[in-house]
Amino acid sequence: MSAPGVRTVLATARYEALIALRTKALWWSLLPLTALALLLAATSGRVVGASDPVRRVAETSLVFSLLCTLGIAVGLAGRLAGHRRSGLTDLLDATAAGIPARVAGSLLGSLLVALVPPVCGFLLLVVVTSISTGAPAAVGAGLLAIVVVLLPASLMLSSFAAMLGVLLPVAAARVLTAVFWLWATVLSPMLLPVPTATGTVLSPLARYPAAAWLHASPASATYGLSGALRPEVHSATATAQVLCTLAASAVFLAVAAIRLNARTRVPNRRARWMSRSAQ
Repeated sequence: MSAPGVRTVLATARYEALIALRTKALWWSLLPLTALALLLAATSGRVVGASDPVRRVAETSLVFSLLCTLGIAVGLAGRLAGHRRSGLTDLLDATAAGIPARVAGSLLGSLLVALVPPVCGFLLLVVVTSISTGAPAAVGAGLLAIVVVLLPASLMLSSFAAMLGVLLPVAAARVLTAVFWLWATVLSPMLLPVPTATGTVLSPLARYPAAAWLHASPASATYGLSGALRPEVHSATATAQVLCTLAASAVFLAVAAIRLNARTRVPNRRARWMSRSAQ
């Protein structure tokens, strides 16, 4: 990316971070789910019952990933749609970089702000785990979990929600994001015999990295099933899940950028046509 592009991404990220701080929908959706994640992780037998502190951190990160990423995505569904407001598109078009850089900066800034409550809550439990078990390794495991579990899942779901917010009314985007989250992270094929991303390397719920690198149960990654999208758990398949999540995020953002670009061209063409007609 060129220097003007980097500057545009950083400037847009700063602006969007300030806007996200004032977005009530984000905090109304995120804070209750963060509190619920804290409660469940502190009381769940699956978490506190784990004798291995690293595994306890892994299970905690999965609880936060499961709940808080939904709150983040629902709260940020309208961020890119806000670029369609009257006057804002013309202002953004005056920047040195194009729409892709602005889209990346918009999501980056708002996502970094949205991640603060769940990351702080998660790290609090990680520190408690480390102190109560006398295992400093839990802190390192917590930092790794943020990178390979929380961040990719939040990025993917937020990108998906933001894309839908550009294609559809924001209210519909939020509903469909919740449906997608349910299908990709909760709906087990053992409960309903329907195709689902849950338990595969395509799921944003990073059970493969949690199992391969953080001592979580390998059986929970695949839900005891097998198949092309449910390979055995090891470092390569864990890396594949992270890469699939990042690739899906890039695709969602690319679709959003293409749609925003198409909507920007129509008014510009109309303005040029009216200018030529006036001459």
